[in-house]
Amino acid sequence: MMRTWISVSVICCLAGSASALTIKATEAQIKTIGGASGGVWNLWSAGEVGEYIEFAGGGQYEIAVTAYGSPAGGVWPKMSLRFNGAAVGRINVTGDKPEVYMFIVKLPAKLPKAPVKVVVAFDNDAVIGKELHITEFTPTTSGAKITGSHVGGVWDESAQGEYAEKFFRICFAHKDVVALTWWDLCERGAWLKGGGLLHKDLSPKKVYTTLKKLLHEEWSTRAAGKSDAAGKFAFRGFHGTYTATVSAGGKTTKTEFHLGKKGPSAITIKLAR
Repeated sequence: MMRTWISVSVICCLAGSASALTIKATEAQIKTIGGASGGVWNLWSAGEVGEYIEFAGGGQYEIAVTAYGSPAGGVWPKMSLRFNGAAVGRINVTGDKPEVYMFIVKLPAKLPKAPVKVVVAFDNDAVIGKELHITEFTPTTSGAKITGSHVGGVWDESAQGEYAEKFFRICFAHKDVVALTWWDLCERGAWLKGGGLLHKDLSPKKVYTTLKKLLHEEWSTRAAGKSDAAGKFAFRGFHGTYTATVSAGGKTTKTEFHLGKKGPSAITIKLAR
């Protein structure tokens, strides 16, 4: 499995001799795709972490980010600093142990009165030219407040199901994503509270039913019909393993075939004699 990631622990904003504003990544208001582990926030798949900050005025600011990462295919992760969505600096994270990475930012004398959205982002998960395997995916039903999102409320069964469906659809639509692993089937011993697809008594949660419908109904192909005069039957289908059943002359033949990115575009089935 080829995968890059960035772990961020602390973000400090400095301005000259002024005291630093320190933001612990695990407590930041903005946290997208990723998860907490051992006092750090792991960024996966172009995730970001940060805070809304009110700057005292214009001038030069130093943003110090404590982070480390992991390479994939010889490519280290790229980290960018973004102000209100615009990149103001980019750095390669080239160590697997915590290091301080420094960004120098010059702000104009006139600043908007509203707080600035300052985030550290993981930029290159999907551009390393490798197949993408997404693991440890664990939205929960812990009851915690939803933060860093246009959606409000708390993480309950409805929020878990809706978020999981959106994320699975995005991944399914990306040509480089080949695997998406939900980390805990059941809530017994789950690494995150409320992170299972099933309750502790093994009854299904809403998210289980949602994903089952996606995988076994919407993203499964079933086709039936009669062949043409040349004995051909055409259909469009998702990648995967198929069982074809052909009946002719009172006899039935069953065969399996696999349809992948590289085909095949045609399957020949020999009828039973």
